[in-house]
Amino acid sequence: MKGRTACLAAALLSSVTALSGAAAQDMVYKDKDAPLEARVDDLMARLTLDEKILLLAGESSMTLNPIPRLGIPSFRMTDGPTGVRSPEGRPATVFPVAVALAATWNPDLAAEVGGAIGQETIAHGADMLLAPTVNIVRTPRWGRNFETYSEDPYLTARMGTGYVKGVQGTGVGISLKHFAANNSETNRFIVDSVVDPRTMREIYLPAFETVVKEADPWSVMAAYNKVNGAHASENRWLLTDLLKTEWGYRGAVVSDWGATRSTAAAVNAGLDIEMPGPPTHFGPKLKAAVDKGEISPTQIDDNARRVVRMIVRSGAIERGAPRPVADTPPRHAALAQKAAEEAIVLLKNEGVLPLPSSIKSLAVIGPNADVVRIQGSGSSQVAPFETITPLDALKAALPGVDVAYAKGVDNEETPPGANPEWFSPGPDRGTKGLAATYYADAAMSGAPVRSETVTSFLKRISGNIAEPAGHRLCRVALGRDVLARKERRL
Repeated sequence: MKGRTACLAAALLSSVTALSGAAAQDMVYKDKDAPLEARVDDLMARLTLDEKILLLAGESSMTLNPIPRLGIPSFRMTDGPTGVRSPEGRPATVFPVAVALAATWNPDLAAEVGGAIGQETIAHGADMLLAPTVNIVRTPRWGRNFETYSEDPYLTARMGTGYVKGVQGTGVGISLKHFAANNSETNRFIVDSVVDPRTMREIYLPAFETVVKEADPWSVMAAYNKVNGAHASENRWLLTDLLKTEWGYRGAVVSDWGATRSTAAAVNAGLDIEMPGPPTHFGPKLKAAVDKGEISPTQIDDNARRVVRMIVRSGAIERGAPRPVADTPPRHAALAQKAAEEAIVLLKNEGVLPLPSSIKSLAVIGPNADVVRIQGSGSSQVAPFETITPLDALKAALPGVDVAYAKGVDNEETPPGANPEWFSPGPDRGTKGLAATYYADAAMSGAPVRSETVTSFLKRISGNIAEPAGHRLCRVALGRDVLARKERRL
């Protein structure tokens, strides 16, 4: 009897094992060797409507929602393009900004830089780099001129294509930005870029079109601005008629952070992902719009399919977990230096450079010599491993040479701010800066809302400092007595 029971148990176990193996074989989306579209088709067929909607919005500021039921981990993004901008502030190699990289006229070098940044993106545990910027330089006052390539559409297209191929060659996706005609800092969130068809086709779109068709970026980022009357994030001509239909783009369109303006209008126009998360316009509002018939299931399927394709391409499903973060990200200082050197354009050099070792003294003049200006600020600012000013680098490279420095002229757009070293809130001069006391009303009555010693004198008044019920004013007294009083109606 015991032998018959053992045989029956063995037979059942064999059957279960066989069924499990068959089930695993049926999960085409988990087979890394299966064709991409077959994997996408299989996974789409398994997703519920709620799960599809979940994939169309961020989980957090830099991640998409996981689907644990199907073994889909959270998909993580990080900023570029000068290097990996870690949300946690972890250091990475700072490469020359894009406008400098374009000065090399070398798409192969752009690809090499992109490959290095892709490797560091993996080391930072991310699946996608939000880069490159391929908008055209049209005004010197645009705040992102440094992180795009040039005023020339052809050069921008060639450098952008090289960069994207380099990054994506490492298995990391990119998000091509900012689509489109995003070239003004003034009213950057609401400005309407009114562009005639010929100008659009000849200047603003060629770089995007070339990169889309030649490098197949995983995603394209919809810009903040309007384009001919409609916000880029809900501009059907831009996202669907042009990008997805005319250019045949199969990737996902993600909003710039906070650029989503609507629910049904955005989705129906072709916006696939709202970022950051948790969602403001997608998520529950998107489900409600589907239930009301404002968005068709077919449209949701198209949006979700693009996101699923992006996730499958990342290898996240094979890993079954977010990319691990490497303890020590790779450093590419030599490549960064090579790119910087190639970016330098010298109109004439009659035996001046390189500096001869025989010199006894060197005069360095200029406001930029004693500061570190290796990148711009904002979303592309990278935490460097280390920095050095040109002045200190010259001193290190020329031991024994008397290096004298003078700032010379000031090149700031506005007059320089007061030096906090000049001030002290107490008579002992033991602390630098100014004492600031904030009150909830213009009369400065009652107990202070907040007190602090400040060493930065920009934008000192903020509605976030004190805003009790019924008050929209905040007044601040600076100094030991009342050094200055300022008031701003918020």
